[in-house]
Amino acid sequence: MKIERLITNFIISKSHLPTHANVLLDHARKEYILGKISIKDYRELLQELSKRGATLP
Repeated sequence: MKIERLITNFIISKSHLPTHANVLLDHARKEYILGKISIKDYRELLQELSKRGATLP
């Protein structure tokens, strides 16, 4: 999954733009837990989001 697709998915579900990479990371984690994205896609998103400043809690 590309980061752009995650952002689009976030905008559709939340009706606003993400304010920080951590917000997208939380959304990606939720999508993974719900089984909407694969572990491979989740790991790729995690790498990209960490490059953009996201940190795990």
